[in-house]
Amino acid sequence: MNTQEKKRIVLISPVRDEETFLPTIIESITQQTLTPVEWLIVDDGSTDKTPEILAEAAKKYPWIHVENKPDRGVRSVVPGVV
Repeated sequence: MNTQEKKRIVLISPVRDEETFLPTIIESITQQTLTPVEWLIVDDGSTDKTPEILAEAAKKYPWIHVENKPDRGVRSVVPGVV
């Protein structure tokens, strides 16, 4: 087993209304030489196309998991996402 095979990462990303940047971010993560074991993306109540983009990515990549939180009107990283 080489050193690269021993490395494992998990990503956790809070997002809200990121439809502009999300496709590029997803593409970048999927093209890395070290694929995450899991990428948990917590949608903090997006009102744009973020949920649809995330659903498509989760269908395509089984290691992407999406948690959708209700829209509370504002982004609230610590109490909302954690």
